[in-house]
Amino acid sequence: YIGKLNMILVQILKQEWPKHWPTFISDIVGASRTSESLCQNNMVILKLLSEEVFDFSSGQITQVKAKHLKD
Repeated sequence: YIGKLNMILVQILKQEWPKHWPTFISDIVGASRTSESLCQNNMVILKLLSEEVFDFSSGQITQVKAKHLKD
């Protein structure tokens, strides 16, 4: 259940961050300080997000994310 919610959040982030949600990283870091389980889940979210926006095989940011960051 929580895994599906994490994936939904990552899909939202792909559209909204950083342009429309510039405080996401500071928000998730701040929330992580409240409990160990929340911190662990936030690490999962960041891992999922990184897998979506960064092509590890070539060491490059995906073209779609690069375009979003430029805009």
